[in-house]
Amino acid sequence: ALLTHQVEVLFVLCTMLAGKRKAEVQERLMELGIVPALLRMFDGMDWSCPPAVPPPSERIHGPGCECNPESALRIQYLRLVHNLCDMENDYARLKHQLLSTEELASVKEFEVFDSLKQDSHYRERSFASPHSLARPGGAAG
Repeated sequence: ALLTHQVEVLFVLCTMLAGKRKAEVQERLMELGIVPALLRMFDGMDWSCPPAVPPPSERIHGPGCECNPESALRIQYLRLVHNLCDMENDYARLKHQLLSTEELASVKEFEVFDSLKQDSHYRERSFASPHSLARPGGAAG
């Protein structure tokens, strides 16, 4: 029965994520396993072609409307993903739940690389002599 009201359910979730208790709603949705549900939903949607335009009598907002149920669902889905990811505080634990296992491994690999790069840059600056900081042509910086 919820499948027939997907757009409305997504709209309500987006509205809750725009409220005063946004962080609490984000955390609770993550605890309830919204990410796997969103991934399944994404896989079930056809993103490769534009949605078919329904006859004027079946359009959502009346005869002049160019909206259709499929595009409305896509829009609400993308709004929900955006609102879920838009975290004001740095909830790294929650953000990492949005990544696949491969993506999370890649992030961790880059974090290690970045920390090594920063350590190397710090050591280079710590041991640099005033002469090594001179600009080409002999002018000091």
